[in-house]
Amino acid sequence: ACNVILGLQASLDFERGGEIAQLMDKYYSSIDARLISLHRRQDIAVADQVVKELKMMRDAWVEVDRQASSGEFEEKKEMMELTPSAAKIESISCSI
Repeated sequence: ACNVILGLQASLDFERGGEIAQLMDKYYSSIDARLISLHRRQDIAVADQVVKELKMMRDAWVEVDRQASSGEFEEKKEMMELTPSAAKIESISCSI
């Protein structure tokens, strides 16, 4: 699991990803640190929380892939470019 997280972290593009890439880097670091601590403490509650978060992350990436494959992502991107307040909406939804 640590190798997967490190691989995801290594694939971040800070130049193009900006603030979102920085947030994801912190998130991946947090997950990695908790995975490492699990080897020492073996805390079931922490393990359950990490598994829950990893499943949420997996589901989010599956949805991104679905939208990208269907062209839905590009349609949303075009709509956002046409809407003056799109940047605010985009930044709010991406920071959640």
